[in-house]
Amino acid sequence: MVGWVGDQQNNLSPHFYADADLAGCERTQRSTSGGHLAIEGESSKFPLVGKSSRQTCTSSSTPEAELVAGHNGYKNILMPALDLWEVLLPKGTQGVFHEDNTAMIRVVQTGRNPSMKHLHRVHGISIGFLHERLTLPETKDPVDLVYEESANMAADVYTKAFTSVEKWGNARRLINVFAPDDLSQIFDVVHVKTPIVPQPFSTNESDDEHLFVAGTAVAACAVMSIPRLSLTEVNARANLERGVITPSPLPPIFPPEPTDPWHIPGPPSEPPPVPYPTWDDVVPARPTVPMGQCRVCFF
Repeated sequence: MVGWVGDQQNNLSPHFYADADLAGCERTQRSTSGGHLAIEGESSKFPLVGKSSRQTCTSSSTPEAELVAGHNGYKNILMPALDLWEVLLPKGTQGVFHEDNTAMIRVVQTGRNPSMKHLHRVHGISIGFLHERLTLPETKDPVDLVYEESANMAADVYTKAFTSVEKWGNARRLINVFAPDDLSQIFDVVHVKTPIVPQPFSTNESDDEHLFVAGTAVAACAVMSIPRLSLTEVNARANLERGVITPSPLPPIFPPEPTDPWHIPGPPSEPPPVPYPTWDDVVPARPTVPMGQCRVCFF
């Protein structure tokens, strides 16, 4: 599993995918709920949470199973995540709730469904909860309910098994699970323009370009094409480009290597250190005054 982030914070938002497989369990005929949460942007996709759970009761239709999966996923995954991402991301960030069943979306938008009055007794969920949190203007959360094509539903992989190799490969790639061959062919090197701290000693525009190399780690690695220098060295190099001579020479970035690695340095050629001062050096000599001419005796 890999993840990459190549956008500014104001272009990132939490995306939640909810899906269900009607009567997925052959023995109990109960459905399976799936949920997937990721931080996404135009050039970002970083998975955070994935969940697969069997529903506690049998559903009568696909929209019913989708409502159960959406209710539990929104209440247990997306809503707690909003408390965190409203602090980390800029103010006004909108989350996105992805759903691939149009009947379920219509029920949430209207808040009424006469054919599913049994939801509260059977599944313990309420249609009014999703209606208030996703569509009602007075109580709506900063989340947009959108329709998603089934081919792009990231939560599909958590709900059922796959017999087709092609469909399984597409399902795992939607949640950022890639084989080594996929990484080398699809996500080998991605050039992303990202804001970095400007280097005053560099005039090459290509220095502002990072190379995000997708590997087997969770996050991509950023490779800098310019060395990291201290502030003193940066200012000194900037002064040299402007023609200003610095008072002290620029220290080298790397210390010089000795010509002979087996050379043992001899004793220092500097003069020996000055000995510590004595009492006579600190206290001045006492004046010699005849005893008959003084009124103060020196001991």
